Amino acid sequence: MPIDAQDQPTLDDAAELFARAGALVEADRPAEALEALDEAEAVYARLAEDGTDVAPHTAELKVRRGIAQLAHGRTASAVVSLDEASMAYFRLTRGPGLRRFEADLARVLTINARVLLGGGDPDLAIRSADTAIKLFVGMAGRLAGTPAEIPARRSLRDAAALATMVHGARQNTRVAVEAAELYVATARALAPLGAEDREACIIALVRAGQVNLADGRRTAGQALLDEATTSDRRTAEVANAEWAALNEDNSHIRDTVTYALFEAEEAIGEERVEALFALTEEDPGVTVLTPSGRCDPSDAPRLGADLAALAVEMLPRDRRAALRLAVEANALLAAASAAQGATMRYDFPSVGVPWARMLLAFAAAVRDSGNAELAADLDGWLDAVAGQLTPFALVDPAVQALLTDVGRRPRQS
Repeated sequence: MPIDAQDQPTLDDAAELFARAGALVEADRPAEALEALDEAEAVYARLAEDGTDVAPHTAELKVRRGIAQLAHGRTASAVVSLDEASMAYFRLTRGPGLRRFEADLARVLTINARVLLGGGDPDLAIRSADTAIKLFVGMAGRLAGTPAEIPARRSLRDAAALATMVHGARQNTRVAVEAAELYVATARALAPLGAEDREACIIALVRAGQVNLADGRRTAGQALLDEATTSDRRTAEVANAEWAALNEDNSHIRDTVTYALFEAEEAIGEERVEALFALTEEDPGVTVLTPSGRCDPSDAPRLGADLAALAVEMLPRDRRAALRLAVEANALLAAASAAQGATMRYDFPSVGVPWARMLLAFAAAVRDSGNAELAADLDGWLDAVAGQLTPFALVDPAVQALLTDVGRRPRQS
């Protein structure tokens, strides 16, 4: 139930909305969960006006929103939400006395990895999972015996599961085996806690067994598979089938931004693509975990707009590679929009027009392919960008032409 406009909301009101949103996601009602989170955001906005520090709460709100968006098939928005959440938790961990947020940061990076694997760049996903693992392992002693220990172990298990899966699917078998050892050890420690944890342990045994077999460790691999089958044959059979399916079609792990740029370079030419490879390069000592971390914020509008234009150009040539570039461009431009640098404030059409053209093209393309949820997601972004462009229509013919096309687009039924 919405908070009455005349009432003074409290943090407890927002907590109730968080709980409701989580229950709605579990009940497969993510659209309603997002509505509850919007209500919670309104509560935090009113509390912030009165001087309440809501930064940790709004950071968590972005996490919950991303989870609900992913469940709703709105993967482009989920990538943006977890980017914002990850950066918010990084800020919370800086400075003395803020180590209490480190376990939350590791948990959020694990969720970020899952979201990125579901709709973003798999390269960023595996870096995020690996970073989460390092954080969890580093704080294990400090968390032992505290209320945070079990949730942290479950998140560590999830991060190790993702690392095992991705490294295994990429045939990085030695790294996959190392991740699998941690995965199984954590899953075994949690197994006595309940039925879901026991099932998760069976799945861990199967995945670990498979990556050991792939690395030539037949005795160790078969022993793990046998243990899984003996413990719960049905769950083990399902897990083995899922592993086989993953290795038969691992396009969601292979279709990285780097791969898409190489495809664009081959199709369109090196000169057109060369500058954009800077987005996939890392400075020494820096690990990029989210789209917004790919470049300096001042460069994000230009690089994002160029990436958006390239995605549109690639669409008739290679739809999968083009979609990977489009989702990344949207995330980069969303981060630039939130930062409100000089370009976004004073020269928005130079960015907004290619951004909206990309959203217009890809909303239509994914709708035609039957992905109504992602099409609706991109339509929402398009409406927002078009709204920001509207004041420029009277003086800029390119903006006017774009808005005419936006107005003529087919609407979701």
